[in-house]
Amino acid sequence: MPTSSRPIIRTALAVFVVSLASLAAPCELRVESKSFDAGRVEVGAVIEHRFEVVNDGDRPIAVTEVQTSCGCTAPDYPEVMAAGAREFITLEIDTKKLKPGRHSKSATVQTDADDAPRFVLQVKMELYAPLEFLPRSSIYMAVPARSGGEQRVLARPHRAGMEVVNAESDNDKISASVVASLPDETGREGVPAPREGDSWVVIALSPEAPVGLHRGKVTVRTSDPSYPEGVIAVNAVVKEQRADEGR
Repeated sequence: MPTSSRPIIRTALAVFVVSLASLAAPCELRVESKSFDAGRVEVGAVIEHRFEVVNDGDRPIAVTEVQTSCGCTAPDYPEVMAAGAREFITLEIDTKKLKPGRHSKSATVQTDADDAPRFVLQVKMELYAPLEFLPRSSIYMAVPARSGGEQRVLARPHRAGMEVVNAESDNDKISASVVASLPDETGREGVPAPREGDSWVVIALSPEAPVGLHRGKVTVRTSDPSYPEGVIAVNAVVKEQRADEGR
């Protein structure tokens, strides 16, 4: 082998050894778990979770910034983590302005660590309202003139002891009433079968409603003083029937 090729081989071998050493070296920052699922949570609750972070390095590491994905999320974190320290980054999520359904809120943590200076923490949840309307909290109906129309919405309380008391419309062409559900009733299209404590909210459009769009708000009142009411939005269109229709 020519003598000139030996320095090249030695250099490549040195780079390979250094690479192996860097792979074997432990990370400076270790996050025990970057994701947390809070499960089912009532809208309005405050979720708080502490993420454990360990500084496995031999120098202090600064947390330079924590940027959240939503104004509903507030972070609390140490500005500096000493070498070998076990610290916590806390995310507090206020759900009162969030809608029912699945949510994921995150925070991006920026540090001055050498190996992984940036990481993302995530909190997942499924929010539900104390009073749920099924299949949804809004209805739409389109009817011919002078015929009227009716739809039912299932009101489902999620708090123990909560009962649906009554319903009232703010539009004199739209009426609302509450009918107790029966345990052996089957579900309607898009609506599960009623269970104990559920009620039907019956929303009816008067046959005397003139042609055009009729909007209304149906307020459904409950027996729970801390959640006294829920709202169903109503949009109803009355169409003039043409002379050739129905032939």
